[in-house]
Amino acid sequence: MLDFLADTFLFRARLRLRRSLIARAPLFRSDMFYNQVGWRRFPITDESAPPDPLAKWHGCFFTIETDGLHLYPYTRHMDQHLHYPPNTLRWFGRPVKYTDHNNDLWLHLHVSDEWTLLQLRADHYPMTNLMRALKQVASAVSPELLTAYRRRRPYIHFDPVTVHAAAQDLYGAWTVDPPSLTLYLTPLHLVMLTAGKVQRLLALERIQAIESMSRLDQPAMPGVCRFVYLHSDGQREPLAFTLPDHVAFAASLAEAAKRTLEVPPIFHGKKKYEDEWDEDDD
Repeated sequence: MLDFLADTFLFRARLRLRRSLIARAPLFRSDMFYNQVGWRRFPITDESAPPDPLAKWHGCFFTIETDGLHLYPYTRHMDQHLHYPPNTLRWFGRPVKYTDHNNDLWLHLHVSDEWTLLQLRADHYPMTNLMRALKQVASAVSPELLTAYRRRRPYIHFDPVTVHAAAQDLYGAWTVDPPSLTLYLTPLHLVMLTAGKVQRLLALERIQAIESMSRLDQPAMPGVCRFVYLHSDGQREPLAFTLPDHVAFAASLAEAAKRTLEVPPIFHGKKKYEDEWDEDDD
């Protein structure tokens, strides 16, 4: 009996919220009856593990409006609300081409000094509608977000890794700073975190001269990944970090940086979809 009453009140709470969302006329709205969207969230911190592909998906109401993304997790009282303004969106992409079921969308969000990977899942039809609304909002933030979305897969990521800043003297010896940092490589940015907070955000298109090397002064210690960051005023800032898997990290960084310079092709003529950005959404 108690379970029946709980389910009844839960259903009523969802209906009340559903009516209020319909009245707001969002660009996209998921629903408890159709256009269902699942979600899961991975905060990126110093101690965060790589996103677990087997992590549980949760149900929610999800809307895209002119003021950003709104997510309402399914709870008994439906009193939780996550809001991400448009200017917090740093990248979005679908890691796999469209299928009839379980289409995933990844979003990198930078809120205050925290970095979050938000993953959404929906069937083909609601996901195509969601993408059209999301592109409309993203185009007002930065055209680069749309260009990055249209680049070829796979989208380059490298799981959060603990590193130490390093500097090399004239004799080739390396000095390593004791405080550790966390580097998280995304398709558009290299995120630097300290104590779980975003310290710097390096645009990959400004990263040049990427090198990977072992330490000749201490071969048994972690190797070095070194590169140059080109500032908007033309200044060149050399950066170097020690980490165990320096070869794989440098290779991923170089590939991700190279892809930011790619210009996706523009297809003229008849399009598969009415949305002009959907010609690559196979």
